[in-house]
Amino acid sequence: MKHTVENIFYQAQESHKVNYFIKAEKLYKDVLEIDKNHFNSLSFLGILYGQQDKYQDAILYLKKAYELNKKNAVICNNLAEAYRRNGEINNAIKYLTKAIDNNPRFEQAFFNLGGILSEKKDYKKAIDNYYKVIHINPKNTKAYNNIGNLLFIKEDYLEAINYYNTSLKIDNNQLENYNRIGLSFALLNKVEQSIHYYQESINLNPKFMEAYNNFGSLMNKIGNYQEAINIYLTALKIDPINLDSLKGLANVKVNQFLIGEALDIYDKITHIAPNLTESFYIMGSLFLKVGDYEKAIETFEKAINIDPSFTPAFQSIAILLEKQGKIEEALLYYEKILKLKPEDQSLAFHVETITPTIFKSSEEINFYRSKIENVIEKYSKKGININLDECSNFTIQSFYMMPYHGRFDRELREKYVKLFQNNFDQYHYENKNLISNPSNSSSNEKKHIGFLISAGHESIFIKSVLGILNNLKKGQYKYTIISEKSRCEKIIKPDILNNEIEYLDLPTNIKDAIKVVKEAKFDLLNFWEVGTDSFNFFLPYFKLAPIQSLSWGWPLTSGNKAIDYYISSDHLESEGSEKHYVEELFKIKYLPTYYYTPKSKYDFKKRDFFELSDENNIYFCSQTLLKVHPDFDYAIKKILERDKFGVVLFLKDKQESISNLLIERLKNTCSDVFLRIKFVERMSFDDYLNLVALSDVMIDTFYYTGANTTYDAFSVGVPVVTLPDKYHRSRHTYAAYQEMEMQDCIAKDVDDYIEKVIELGTNKKYHQEISKKIVEKCDVVFENIGVVHEYERFFEYALSKTKS
Repeated sequence: MKHTVENIFYQAQESHKVNYFIKAEKLYKDVLEIDKNHFNSLSFLGILYGQQDKYQDAILYLKKAYELNKKNAVICNNLAEAYRRNGEINNAIKYLTKAIDNNPRFEQAFFNLGGILSEKKDYKKAIDNYYKVIHINPKNTKAYNNIGNLLFIKEDYLEAINYYNTSLKIDNNQLENYNRIGLSFALLNKVEQSIHYYQESINLNPKFMEAYNNFGSLMNKIGNYQEAINIYLTALKIDPINLDSLKGLANVKVNQFLIGEALDIYDKITHIAPNLTESFYIMGSLFLKVGDYEKAIETFEKAINIDPSFTPAFQSIAILLEKQGKIEEALLYYEKILKLKPEDQSLAFHVETITPTIFKSSEEINFYRSKIENVIEKYSKKGININLDECSNFTIQSFYMMPYHGRFDRELREKYVKLFQNNFDQYHYENKNLISNPSNSSSNEKKHIGFLISAGHESIFIKSVLGILNNLKKGQYKYTIISEKSRCEKIIKPDILNNEIEYLDLPTNIKDAIKVVKEAKFDLLNFWEVGTDSFNFFLPYFKLAPIQSLSWGWPLTSGNKAIDYYISSDHLESEGSEKHYVEELFKIKYLPTYYYTPKSKYDFKKRDFFELSDENNIYFCSQTLLKVHPDFDYAIKKILERDKFGVVLFLKDKQESISNLLIERLKNTCSDVFLRIKFVERMSFDDYLNLVALSDVMIDTFYYTGANTTYDAFSVGVPVVTLPDKYHRSRHTYAAYQEMEMQDCIAKDVDDYIEKVIELGTNKKYHQEISKKIVEKCDVVFENIGVVHEYERFFEYALSKTKS
């Protein structure tokens, strides 16, 4: 009998070795028919079932073997592996522990336990188990590599490199290790070392695509675009349809602002892999960049057709519709997301607080503000849960729109900001006593001052702040502009003449941005804007420097007490305006910009170029249409009723639908004079300045006036009539006139505003007098070096509040 059992078992083993699983299974079971407690048949039948992914059967037979010999470490290990593959992690850990108890030098059991703990994200215990593997077998390269991988996940890149290198000393043909070391050095911004290891990896295997792609990504990151292109093209010669190489090449084209070429590459990608949701999503985002909104929505819809649960595409469509002022359509897409993600508290809040972009009336503004207050009150008890990954996608539309309402905003903005505070308490400091703020610099180092600009706001930043940056006193502080690299290279750097200004790439991922800015150790961080996008709304919560400040880039309080100072000027503020800010208000003597005098490169054209008549009096409102408050309609109507030759000009919005919303409102509120209200196409700056020069009067909007547009008008001697309110955002033109010691164009009330506009538009002699006066006096608001000195005074004051 024994001879028969062993003979059948031998045949089963031979069949098992050559993967004849059906025959082996029958033979093992034949043995068990004769001897149900045949240990080896139970063991190997369990292994065989595991090899066929029949894990419950594997567990059944391995468990029987275990009951026969509970001290067998190998059986415990195999049973643990079957449990792991069946998703029963706790049982897997239980039997691996038994395996180790049975054999404290069981290398494979420690290794397997390390793997399970890694999957559970218990990285410390996982590493401890891999250490034990190495102690048993110092030449186990997989253990070294796995420790390196876990340290990489924990962002301990230097220590990860040490383990990868130790593994290479045992076996120097592990090309993946060279690639991993290259990637680790890249993340440490050690470019030369990273390049060396990528090249080593490629030398070992000239067809190693991952190394090419990582190498190309590094070159793209450091701005060496041509080298990145060369690397990706080399990779594509090896594998012409490698998706990662094609995507990498497209990313380079995006950074070169060659969006059309990037779209061509993604068109190829979508033909190679027509079911990749992400490719269509990225392609849609590229169409957004070039302003082809119809194509963007069409492409996002393709992504949704592939994966109806892909919420980023729904959200992109919703945000685009929202920007176009198509709020009802946007809400339909937001509702679809909420059906897929009913737990998304931040999105539910946004849906409940979304407001029109162009309001129909002042009463409608009041209605929506009341609604926002009620929703904030509803959420205020528990706050809104949001994680870092969600921050970048959160839409702050209702917060962004507040300054256009023409109301007192501090309390509402403060309440809005507090809704998210609980998510960031570990980062936030309410600086009741700024003297307690430690400096990031030692006493013998220059203090480090940063200017942070989120993506999309670089053009207005450089126009408004360039003169200050170029004229800052050299040698006193270390100055750094923090901006997304490719946009900074194209928009900011070309005009910076101060060679002491340094630059820091601002990652587009908020988690990475926090890390990069914190590591730069700024003593004072000035935000150009806070609350114009989700990125610059959330970053201040993380207290990225001991002192954080904000200035006129966004002319109202941030509502966030993590911002320490708001930099304004004497004339921009009214009596008691400290109450308008949660920040400490720091007032300088002058308007807070060293503004270069706008100049056109070309000779000015005549009115007929713009399809305007010399017989008309041109009243030009060049503000963004969001600033055209419903209360302003009355003034337009009265001006055109009083001046039968008057024509009011507006610049169309980038979004045609926004222009159409205002046009529809004006048709209703100014019906009798609407034919003399014209919306002109957007144009080059030179043509725009030309149009300003041809206008008789620039008419400042109520509640939120112009700033850059006022400088444009003064540069060509055109009067700007303004009606200041008590809030900063309504006082820039007023402040400029105060510095020029001119009161002629400052209105006391709406009726006075209308009178002043009409007088300047119809009385040509008076118009010439005022225009001449502006030309004679406006020098004081351009290129004022005193502004730079005032900023330096602020830096000295704020930094003196910190101690090393």
